[in-house]
Amino acid sequence: MNTKNWILLGVAVVLGACYAVFNTEWLRPDPIQIQAQVREISGRASLESRRVPREAREARKRDGQKRSARTGSGPAPTETGKFDGVYPVVFALDGEYRLTSVRVIEDQPSVPGHAPLIVWQLNSTSNSAPTKALLYGKTPRGMKLKDERNQPARLLPGTVYRLELQAGRYQGKTTFQTKEIVPPEAPAGGS
Repeated sequence: MNTKNWILLGVAVVLGACYAVFNTEWLRPDPIQIQAQVREISGRASLESRRVPREAREARKRDGQKRSARTGSGPAPTETGKFDGVYPVVFALDGEYRLTSVRVIEDQPSVPGHAPLIVWQLNSTSNSAPTKALLYGKTPRGMKLKDERNQPARLLPGTVYRLELQAGRYQGKTTFQTKEIVPPEAPAGGS
């Protein structure tokens, strides 16, 4: 082969490599698949207080406060009122991931012309525990709030939010809409 053929072959290889890198997903990691689930829990199931004796509930609450003081993660969102008026939101992932950042923002800015409001933002402290699911407002092990002064905001009914996750070089995002809690209907008849 002469020099001209080698140059043409080299150009073809470089163009093929550029095409593979910029126009295909062969070298990119698959995105994290996320399923947002708004858990419509009945009044009986949402408050397990009817089944758990009062002493056990108080002990569990004290234990949660001690644990939150040690680990820095706060109590569950249902205990802090983050789900006042809306059903809890659970995010199921397609596998186990060591998350490095979690962010929930409004999908559409509530004030036109302004940036979307960030309602929850976490970063990894060092090496987060592998997780397959998240509950809005509950900090997974190995993660912490980006700013301790900004606790997870209360979700508003009917508002569309976007969850953005990152686990190393893997990323994923999904949108979800909250639902207002509907009080149970009173039984018909009887006094």
